[in-house]
Amino acid sequence: MSSPTDGGITGFEVTKRLNDPGSTFTLNYSTTDHPQYFRSGEIIDFGLVDILDPNNISVFKGFIQNAERDHKSADATTILTGRDIGYFLTRQWFKWDCALPPTTPATSTNINTILSDILVNTNMKIGRGQPSLANINLTNEYGKTNWFCTDWKKKNEVLEGLFRIYAKIQGLKKVRWFIDNGGNLRWFEIGNRNQPLNVVSDEQIFDGNAVINLTFRDNSENIVNYLWGSAGDKGQYTTVQYDNDSINGYTDSHGKHHPPYGLLEGDPINDSSLTQQELDTKVAEELNMKSAPIYSATLELLNYPHAEPGHLYQFPDDPYLPDELFTVVDVTLTGKPGNYKSTLNMTTDQSVISPPTAFDVIKTITQTIMDDGATQIATVIDVDYDNQLALVQPDGSTSLVITKYV
Repeated sequence: MSSPTDGGITGFEVTKRLNDPGSTFTLNYSTTDHPQYFRSGEIIDFGLVDILDPNNISVFKGFIQNAERDHKSADATTILTGRDIGYFLTRQWFKWDCALPPTTPATSTNINTILSDILVNTNMKIGRGQPSLANINLTNEYGKTNWFCTDWKKKNEVLEGLFRIYAKIQGLKKVRWFIDNGGNLRWFEIGNRNQPLNVVSDEQIFDGNAVINLTFRDNSENIVNYLWGSAGDKGQYTTVQYDNDSINGYTDSHGKHHPPYGLLEGDPINDSSLTQQELDTKVAEELNMKSAPIYSATLELLNYPHAEPGHLYQFPDDPYLPDELFTVVDVTLTGKPGNYKSTLNMTTDQSVISPPTAFDVIKTITQTIMDDGATQIATVIDVDYDNQLALVQPDGSTSLVITKYV
């Protein structure tokens, strides 16, 4: 048997996506020592050092899901793959009991308390320096202002719903969350120019040594500039909205020409639960998101500058997109000796970096307590005849669930 060798990390790849609570990693490690912690299920953390700035160290923390060992080869390479601890959000469930007075009394809880309860048993904390959510109390009484409750759902789904409610109450655009390299929960408001902004100039791109490549994409394939909808239990509310600039083209204040895309209709929006004002808002927001082209970019950087999903980038010297704000949707870190690279994919498309429309906050995850269409036997506890709602207890469950009846 050859003497033990330890060549260390010979290559790795870490991929973090905005819509995925668990980043993935692949780590190649050369050693004949067979460390005890190279086993599936073990927690692993390692630093990613930016050679250009030795003090800038990104720590990645996760757990091994698969370990493949080449026992006979000279370098005895072990290939470890797994996810960061955000994965626990997809494997743990959470519920916040609903109330339908007078049968069940309502309670009011601070939103930060609910957030902390969601993180219990996940090994996650709120990131250092992350501002707390506003001091808002949520009631678990269905239909009231600022209400929140849910039957058993995966924690990442509940977390998504909680941030949708928060955005609606605070009048924010859209709030998205992610797990950072250290396994901490962080969130941000999409398009908020008060957030740290990474401005990349042509001087940095062409004269510096940090940018490997930058690719822009401009796609108008799925433009919608004419949209109508109906609402109300009898379809009595209707609206038709369109974007003249998108249909006919225009020249902006910078003298930049925007071509005419012609009349491009979208699928009608039909929702019997909406009022006229709610329908107008939903159609307007959908049109606003879809009437312009989608811009995306891929930025390849040397080494490991600190980059997380949600970071904002702007390219002021670009001849076509100097004012656009790009949001990073995924980050891939790769490394082999002498070849370390970060790849950032970013976009202006809010349907990618957020729930489909801001108006969907009205139908947050909390309303998944409503009937999903599956047949289920339950005992009726109480009935709200005005709103066609019933408080029921499903057979075999101790939970109380609000469902709609017809």
